[in-house]
Amino acid sequence: MRAGLRRAMPFALLLLAGCTQLRPVIDQGIEARRQMNDEQARLTVVALCDIAVGSYWRVLSEEQRALVDRVCGGGVSGQ
Repeated sequence: MRAGLRRAMPFALLLLAGCTQLRPVIDQGIEARRQMNDEQARLTVVALCDIAVGSYWRVLSEEQRALVDRVCGGGVSGQ
């Protein structure tokens, strides 16, 4: 049992070293994803607030119009 553990130890150390070297790459990927999500959120709000007035009245329900008003500064639906 101990001989098997001794043989496995170098491989475990190599794996640990590999994980340590990958951490900066993983952190960079996580940060890039956060930035992409933040940009997507900003663009989603812009697209929502850029809806044409005709579409606003034809397509959106009263509840949806109230939410658009709330997010985009309101006043369009007269509430």
